[in-house]
Amino acid sequence: MLEVSCRILMPGMMLAKSVHSSAGILLLKEGEMIQPHTLDQLKAHEIEKIYIKWPESGLQKDIKAVKDETRQKALSFVEETFKSAYHSQVLELEQLRRQVDILLQEIISHDNVLVSLTSLRSIDDYTFGHSVNVCVLSLIVGITLEMSPEDLRILGMGAMVHDIGKLFVNQNLLQKPETLNASEYAEMKMHATLGVAVIGNEQVDERILEIIRYHHEWYNGSGYPDGLVGDEIPLMARIVAICDVYDALTSDRVYKEKISAQEALEYLICMGDRQFDFRLLRQFLKYIRVYAIGMVVRLTTGEQASVLSNNPHWPTRPVVQVTTDAAGNSVKEYRVIDLSRKLGIDII
Repeated sequence: MLEVSCRILMPGMMLAKSVHSSAGILLLKEGEMIQPHTLDQLKAHEIEKIYIKWPESGLQKDIKAVKDETRQKALSFVEETFKSAYHSQVLELEQLRRQVDILLQEIISHDNVLVSLTSLRSIDDYTFGHSVNVCVLSLIVGITLEMSPEDLRILGMGAMVHDIGKLFVNQNLLQKPETLNASEYAEMKMHATLGVAVIGNEQVDERILEIIRYHHEWYNGSGYPDGLVGDEIPLMARIVAICDVYDALTSDRVYKEKISAQEALEYLICMGDRQFDFRLLRQFLKYIRVYAIGMVVRLTTGEQASVLSNNPHWPTRPVVQVTTDAAGNSVKEYRVIDLSRKLGIDII
């Protein structure tokens, strides 16, 4: 079963769920075949999406990494944990481990770990939502690297608290809408070492502390705080670095507006082997998709299209089906375009 936009329906497709009008009137029964007149009927009742039957070998269904309820609980947990750590300067490790286990079990419950990036922006609070998103993304990368369950837990724990040091810097800097000056930026960079200094003790796994300290190190040695180069940067910190930057770029901040997932991934690719370990970046790109199946997009040709499937090796250039021409008129014959093979056409 696949949820699709009615704009990409074609005669011959079969309904997987019955369709009702906004008033609850049955319009189409489960199992009915889409006919030419069906399209007019759906349009008349302003039905935007329906479920069709689709073989398992067909298009990939859009998957949320974790349920909204699970995500909201994780957000509340992070908020409570950060506040507690600020006052007590102690990290509640067992509770943190349990929360990561919940997220991990939900992620690996999917038959296919391919997860849509469009589902990750459902949390509005940047401070805590960012921690949850980076944790989820890092776990996905760790799973694709076939890390052991214990290593995945440590990776998730470190990712969830990677920015905990920001609790101990001047909070006005976090909310400043203008670019930080040199001294302010130097103070902001201290969050990487402050986090370790405050919560670092013999009970905290060294790898968690490495994530906190080194997630701003650059692969070419131009990062901070220690200017580590290449594999000198611990593996888990290199993973979190990619996920941290991606989520920051696609989030609204007080000093900048978010950019699209496509633009963010193109930035990551450009910074491969400069800011990021390109081997790990390829794993991130392989198992993360930008566009949800059925998403309506506009092309640089002026045409409108719906996303049919994603290219795992080129996530910013999916396979689309043109539904309207540049003038906004419905096309008589649907045209499928693999954007990875049509480099002169882009999504805008």
